[in-house]
Amino acid sequence: MNTWKALVLGLCSAFFSLQLWGFTTETTAIMDSPLNFGLDIQYSAIDYRNYAFTDTDTNTQLGHAVHIAFEWLPLKTIGKLGIGLGTAGVFGLSNVELSGNRYASLNVIPLEGFLSYRAEYVHQQVVVPYIKVGASVVWARQTSETGAAVPGTRTYYGRDLSLGLEFCLSRIDPEASRKLDRSVGINSTYLVVEYTQSRSVGPSGSPNLSHDAYRAGLRFEL
Repeated sequence: MNTWKALVLGLCSAFFSLQLWGFTTETTAIMDSPLNFGLDIQYSAIDYRNYAFTDTDTNTQLGHAVHIAFEWLPLKTIGKLGIGLGTAGVFGLSNVELSGNRYASLNVIPLEGFLSYRAEYVHQQVVVPYIKVGASVVWARQTSETGAAVPGTRTYYGRDLSLGLEFCLSRIDPEASRKLDRSVGINSTYLVVEYTQSRSVGPSGSPNLSHDAYRAGLRFEL
């Protein structure tokens, strides 16, 4: 009799253990992954209208860029606070027409650091306004085959302010969003539009690469 009791108790214990394991596994599967980082990939139109190629010629062409920024999100209790770095590959500033039948190209490499705050108080909030403040460094080199080259690489230092809106794409198809989270760890996806203003804080004689940038792209939070 004791043997049968022990066997029944063992089977019951195994059954409830399997049920508990299944419940835990299912719960884990549908939970969102931890949210620690943000990755932005954006198209950016950049207006370097204050840049002087010569004493009499300022820039008249719009620059284009693929802008990439990466953020760490350490605080997520009341909104989201982020600390990030960004850079861009800028093109479209080649063979700018100058006076005297001359042409020049501007090659720039930007690097920015910033703090961000997103007014997101509900997970996967539909519309999220945000602000970023920071500083940037831009290394610039002006080249020309018609006598308008500037020797060496010059450096621009700027203070930056960005305002933007995020639209949560994950709310359109929550099931697809959960599958993406489980497969590659992307917690949320957003469509982003952003305006950035950079103004010079560099010493006298540094190139004036103060600019306005208009960005649109995608944000992935992991």
